[in-house]
Amino acid sequence: MKERYIRNNQPHIQPVGGAFSVTLLAHDAVPVAKVKEIRRQRDESLSKLVVGDSADERIECHQRYFEALEQLLDDRANQCHLFRDERVADIIMEYIRKLDRQYFYLEALCVMSNHIHVLMDLSVQVPSDWDGMSELPAYVPLSDVVGRIKGGISYQFHKLVGDKRPLWGKGYYDRCIRSKEHFHSEQNYIVNNPVKAGLVSNWKDYPYTYLPPQGY
Repeated sequence: MKERYIRNNQPHIQPVGGAFSVTLLAHDAVPVAKVKEIRRQRDESLSKLVVGDSADERIECHQRYFEALEQLLDDRANQCHLFRDERVADIIMEYIRKLDRQYFYLEALCVMSNHIHVLMDLSVQVPSDWDGMSELPAYVPLSDVVGRIKGGISYQFHKLVGDKRPLWGKGYYDRCIRSKEHFHSEQNYIVNNPVKAGLVSNWKDYPYTYLPPQGY
């Protein structure tokens, strides 16, 4: 099974059946030039690491990149904030929840005005007796799952809302979940996005967040 990919000229690991925190941007969420610049800074930092440096140091480089990206998302200038439209937010929530348990366990979801966060566990696609090496012909990797999410939501958006504008920015941003602590940290971060943005004081009061029921 393929687990190693090259994205933006950097090795990118997507373990089969892994859990991922994924960020999808609206088409005008951040200026492309600024994204390229913070990506260049990240790649420069990664290139300075040598064999033997800890995994934590690499994780820290990626974390700084995501923090810079989030800062760009908080800049509200010159954006149309398509996802602020309740019709669009409803489409996104309903479509992603419809895919729950088909391609992933949906572990957290938040729709903001110019981006969405999804925490998904792809282990639902992996048989419990899998040996870790055999091919899984029906397995849908993260990149294809994201493609189906973006394509399906775009179709519904253009059909139901009647708006022909592009919906999504290019690509997506993901972090592989590495531990139980990391998993719960991402869950907490995702649902508290609207709290951080000052939209509500309690994430449960925001209509476009989701956590699965206990014992999921």
